[in-house]
Amino acid sequence: TFADDDRAEINGGTLVYDQTGGQIKDRYGVRTPSKLLVPSDVAVGKRWRTAYQVDNPNAKWLENNFIDFHVAGYETISIGEKSIKTLLIIGKGEARPPDRIHFLDHRIWVDPQSLKRLREEWSYTSKGVKREHWVLEQLAFKRVKN
Repeated sequence: TFADDDRAEINGGTLVYDQTGGQIKDRYGVRTPSKLLVPSDVAVGKRWRTAYQVDNPNAKWLENNFIDFHVAGYETISIGEKSIKTLLIIGKGEARPPDRIHFLDHRIWVDPQSLKRLREEWSYTSKGVKREHWVLEQLAFKRVKN
């Protein structure tokens, strides 16, 4: 719903990303620095760590998080009736609010040409119980030819 030289906002600022694709804000709060999901030099075997604090306006504390990502390889997924060869990124990490540790699992399927995230799965586990799990996926995808 808004974009300038510094950021892109989705749904009136519900989600905010910086111009490198780093996630600044979502329903959990504001991240400092941004959460890097897909670097511009992504390739099979690439590894990186994203580490950030989450400041949730509803909580009275900061949460320290990190996720170690790696590109596991290529995987074909279906979007509509199309099969698309993607890069599969796997991330594992921790969210550390003051009173516990959440274990994070993140999988991202990325179009290797555009770096568009076509499918994502995310979950967190606390005290041995999966507390939350979500899946986002494109319903349609078309590459634009230059």
